[in-house]
Amino acid sequence: MNRRSSNRRLSILVTGASTGIGRALVEKFASDGHQVFASVRKPEDGDSLNALAGEIIPLFFDVTDTEAVFRCAKEAEHKRYRDRAFCIVNNAGIAVGGPLEILDLKDFKRQFEVNVFGVFAVTQAFLPLVRAMEGGRIVNMSSVSGKFASPFLGAYSSSKYALEAYSDALRRELAVDDIKVLIIEPGPVATPIWDKGLKMPRPEGAKRYEQALDRFERYVDHIVKRALEPKHVVRAVERALLENDPPLRQIVTSIASRAEYQLMNLLPDKWIDKALVQQLFKPTKAEAAQRTAQS
Repeated sequence: MNRRSSNRRLSILVTGASTGIGRALVEKFASDGHQVFASVRKPEDGDSLNALAGEIIPLFFDVTDTEAVFRCAKEAEHKRYRDRAFCIVNNAGIAVGGPLEILDLKDFKRQFEVNVFGVFAVTQAFLPLVRAMEGGRIVNMSSVSGKFASPFLGAYSSSKYALEAYSDALRRELAVDDIKVLIIEPGPVATPIWDKGLKMPRPEGAKRYEQALDRFERYVDHIVKRALEPKHVVRAVERALLENDPPLRQIVTSIASRAEYQLMNLLPDKWIDKALVQQLFKPTKAEAAQRTAQS
């Protein structure tokens, strides 16, 4: 049975700490007595975090700025407690939406620069701190989209599939040093990521996708209303950092959604493809009747 090490106090880096899951993680860990290094990009975000209870040290870097990442790793080395294990929570991420056929290459690259290359740079820079004392861990924030690729979220899903593979390989490489690499796979969570990246672009060439994009956006609006609060993800990250033998992967979603994802893993791909095409691209009876009337 997994048992939490309740007396363990850590030094924890949380990336993407200004809003959403990242801020909730910082607030919880700091209030519980952990030393928290919180990565933000703006001074005002650092000031906002400093107003919270507990020991919070803002680090100012964008995960895509490798020079700044390594500079802040040196700052954390000077300020961390030497008698505490150091842990990394790679939480920073963005979501880029849109049909892959017309998605701008720079947007696809940006998706990987943040969600994959940023994790790579942060982990390389801060790994010496994790190694410095027994008990250091790395937690990577993946997604259920790292297991199931939805239409119009191909860029996001691709980045999370890559993060899953990266995490598996890293875990096996670091096993000899007993450094645990854990993966969190949230479903929809009520965070600003829905506002920042999931407005579907409608450039020239998108007309063939117009109806499907409208339906998909309505579906996103529907699941946002059912999204979990960040506190559920916080509990999973706590478990990953504090339990003696935590699960390598934790799906964080509602019971109904979990059953849905498990079912999709069992069904043949052809069945799933057919259902999605029917749902997104085939006209409903009402739409077909309206087209007939208009013609």
